[in-house]
Amino acid sequence: GTLLLVDHPDAGGGGGEAVETELIKGQVIGGGLIEGALVCADLNANGGCDGDEAQARSDAAGGYQLAVAPYAAAPLVAEIIAGRARDSDQGGSTVDASYRMVSPSSRYSTSISPYTTLVHLSGEPDFPLAEDEVRNTLGLPPKFEIKPAAAAAAGSLTQAVAKSVIIALKS
Repeated sequence: GTLLLVDHPDAGGGGGEAVETELIKGQVIGGGLIEGALVCADLNANGGCDGDEAQARSDAAGGYQLAVAPYAAAPLVAEIIAGRARDSDQGGSTVDASYRMVSPSSRYSTSISPYTTLVHLSGEPDFPLAEDEVRNTLGLPPKFEIKPAAAAAAGSLTQAVAKSVIIALKS
């Protein structure tokens, strides 16, 4: 990430106070790329995006940028809201039901996907072990990529499993 100094008006005193932040960039990936997701660094770990947490909306390529405290270990949450967010895999229409996806932290992955959500939900702090647990639970091959760098190819196993996880997240 890139380190920035931001003038923070809420800091006490007369003017602002310089606060060091790190710019992280990532993508929100569902069955395709997710546009319009609300992404945040979940500092209080309550599973949602609160007004006092750094937030951004994902663009048409699923991309987002957040300025967070350096070395923050907070989970990254993507709130995909029905009627607002769009999954490129769904032909441009908005998603039919709201759901959330999470990455355990920016140190694990700045991409937020159904797979990073399962790693987070495992509660296992050893991420390689958590990935193995997810593969085993889903019956996936040992070399199956849990942290895809881009949206999965249409019709691929990666996309099919991602879509199945999203169905479960919506319920």
